Amino acid sequence: MVIWDTSANLILRNEQLHHNVDYTPYEGMNLRAWPGVTISRGEVVWARLNRPGFRGGRLV
Repeated sequence: MVIWDTSANLILRNEQLHHNVDYTPYEGMNLRAWPGVTISRGEVVWARLNRPGFRGGRLV
């Protein structure tokens, strides 16, 4: 599950994405939301803001 941060306001750049392609057709788009937290099987596996004590999941 992904919880979106709807207070985010950013312009998308390819460097922000984690994919194996050197372009995105969405380059330069103004986004009003961005993933904030990803939860898998009840555990937080990724969070946009690192908090003290945050361990995250395992890299697959």
